[in-house]
Amino acid sequence: MQGTGPGVEGRAKAPVSARPVSRFEPMSWGVGPAIAALVACAAFAIFAETLRHDFISWDDSGYVTRNATVLAGLTPDGLVWALKSFHMGNWHPVTWLSHMLDVEFFGLWAGGHHLSSTVLHALNSSLVFSLLFRASKEWQPAALVALMFAVHPLHVESVAWVAERKDLLCAFFWLLALNVYVSWVESRNTRTLFFMLFLSALALMAKPMAVSLPITMLLLDIWPLRRWNSRSLRASLPLLVEKAPVLIMVFASAWVTVVAQGAAQAVTEFAAWPVEARLANAVASYGAYFRQTILPVDLTFFYPLRNQSILVEVVAALGILIAIGIYASLRIASQPFIAMGLAWWVITLVPTIGLIQVGMQSRADRYMYLPILGLLVMLGWLWWLQPTRIRRTVSLGLLAVFILGWTWTTLRYTAQWKDNATLYSHGINTNPNSCLPYALLARTRMQEEKFQEASKILSRGMQICGPDAAAHMLPIALGDLEMRRSNPAAAAEHYLRAAGGSEPSTFIMVRLSAAMLSAGNLVEARRYAAAALRNSPAAADALRQYSRVLNAEGDFEQSAAFHEKWVSLEPRSAEAWYGLALANDSRGNLDAALDSYRRAAAIEPLHHGMRLQYGWALWRKGQLVIARSIMASVLAEDPKNELARSMMNRFESCESDLTSRSCIGGR
Repeated sequence: MQGTGPGVEGRAKAPVSARPVSRFEPMSWGVGPAIAALVACAAFAIFAETLRHDFISWDDSGYVTRNATVLAGLTPDGLVWALKSFHMGNWHPVTWLSHMLDVEFFGLWAGGHHLSSTVLHALNSSLVFSLLFRASKEWQPAALVALMFAVHPLHVESVAWVAERKDLLCAFFWLLALNVYVSWVESRNTRTLFFMLFLSALALMAKPMAVSLPITMLLLDIWPLRRWNSRSLRASLPLLVEKAPVLIMVFASAWVTVVAQGAAQAVTEFAAWPVEARLANAVASYGAYFRQTILPVDLTFFYPLRNQSILVEVVAALGILIAIGIYASLRIASQPFIAMGLAWWVITLVPTIGLIQVGMQSRADRYMYLPILGLLVMLGWLWWLQPTRIRRTVSLGLLAVFILGWTWTTLRYTAQWKDNATLYSHGINTNPNSCLPYALLARTRMQEEKFQEASKILSRGMQICGPDAAAHMLPIALGDLEMRRSNPAAAAEHYLRAAGGSEPSTFIMVRLSAAMLSAGNLVEARRYAAAALRNSPAAADALRQYSRVLNAEGDFEQSAAFHEKWVSLEPRSAEAWYGLALANDSRGNLDAALDSYRRAAAIEPLHHGMRLQYGWALWRKGQLVIARSIMASVLAEDPKNELARSMMNRFESCESDLTSRSCIGGR
């Protein structure tokens, strides 16, 4: 095996006896791009079905469909927001800009957003081939690994879920950075170095999981670049020093991520999830990831975190890790790719393995998007270095069977991401004991106003699922159902049940306040809203609810002040501007109200209620011609709108004298 590139001093030579002879070497420059293109086409073809898929309510709403800033497209305000925002518990401005760009091109056509994700996965698959071929100079195993990467079912979640665009973007810039790193190793060109640093920064700004990027560079130094001198750490010290700029960016990204997730209250405290439980779940997750890489069965969008014994899974996972580790150490000289692949897989998973627990899941398929590359490299080069032609043929046939099976599984699993009902039903069928799919499917039925069906789903979930970290989502969904049924007292009982006797989270306190407000209990409504605001001063939901309570109390001065804070957090929120307009209007500041009505109507021009309120304010200001045009446009779009028709009738009665006191400002 030749693991060296031309023009690089200090690399040790690989043992030549292990490498099979190929009549295709050296490969012509035309074949490499052709293979990369074929791999990309295969990846695109497998996931092309997603172009007919819809958005998913779980997180797609926060990233796209209900994110007013993103829905405005690529704007200067949006750029500033992307650079400053910790929305969704992360700092990833490149990801936000990607979603905004999609809105610019495709609006809310879900197929266009899926198209971008599918193209990114296709590009990533070709970049995998480029990286491995450039670094190892061996195109056959590089092509095989890239093909496995392109079709593997563990990638469905990252490609078919619009909210996981950050996975694809991070991997895209990560793989580009590694490709450029290989070029820099061979050329030592300063411009190439700065370009590599720029790409590394983009990877970190797409998703903070790229904190492992400098380590993957070091792993490439070990194999296949063979720059690492295992006999002398001092001789290899320059390899660590040259990565210092990337390490500085990594530390900065890690610090910002901690701040962002702390602001979103996304990190589970150690008191709620102790260290020993985290370690056990982390080890068990490695075992599950390994098993699902080889045999990807029972894949689903959510694997719940369970507070119960997983001793068997932990022992099995330790056995796998130890066995591979021993084999890798014994074969370190002749098969260094095994140690490299194992280290790649283990290390790149560390940020998401659950030692710092974020969210309610024990693991997730999306976390394997780039870490899986380590395991696939092991498989690809184990085939390539079989000592005889017969063994290579047999092992290639076996891998072909796996690839065909993976492809079939990918096609079937991708179909489950078609829409909310299909995905959440699949989650229930795959793991009936998982609580979250019941809650999400019930919410889907609520949106369809199928309340009886939603009630049955939630009742079944309460009987079957749990206990797991998402169990509280069921009583919350039951509370939301009761609110839709105008039964706030029953809703409050469910919300309190979701809190489980402890202090409710901000998420629950906002709902409790809304239930109390609906029931007419202003004292309790204010208490819960104030508590939510103390818990999360920068949470838009908490600001919104507290402002509503203030409006109900008639304290429009304070309501306007809190709406101002909300607007500063979400400047593209039509609801925030509309609330500010109503508060200013109620306290007699018509000029300020007009400006806010105008902004709200501009953000959501299809919201007839906002436009009618804007027209009514213009009427009271004496701008009757403009007000009439607004009313007429609403009536043209919605001829059954009684309020618009009533206001138009009022205008018609005033046509003879638009300046009379009975027309201007009259109610």
